[in-house]
This record gives sequence, structure tokens and C-alpha cells, in this order.
Amino acid sequence: MSFLEILKGIVGIIFFLALMATVAIAIAAVIFKITNKLDKKRNRSLTIAFLISFITGILSWIGHFIIALQLYNM
Repeated sequence: MSFLEILKGIVGIIFFLALMATVAIAIAAVIFKITNKLDKKRNRSLTIAFLISFITGILSWIGHFIIALQLYNM
């Protein structure tokens, strides 16, 4: 196995974990949003935190996808 193949495997694993983390954050945020329906101020801050984490997750997912494509094209 060459170094490049090992690197491709590592990036693939990181890419998969980033996707799973994004899904986990989204599920956790939805659960928190449902349980904290009564407290309006806290609910708004949770919505903002959910949006920030979701956008960050999508950006990291896109970044890992671009890195994976560049590696596979080498």
C-alpha cells in the first residue's frame, strides 16, 4: 500500500465522521428544540446555535468532499 492510498482511506473516514457528526448535531438540536418549547429566550439561542453548527457542519462536509476529490484525482 502506498502512502497516497492510506491518505485516501484516512480522508474517507474523516469525511464519513464529519457527515455523521453533522447528522448527530442536527438530531440533538431538534430534540433540544422540542424539549425547550416553553422557554422562548433559550429557544431562540438554541435555534441560533443549531443554525451555526449546521452551517459549519455542511461547510466541513463540503471541504472534506473537495479534499477527497482532489486526492482521488491524483
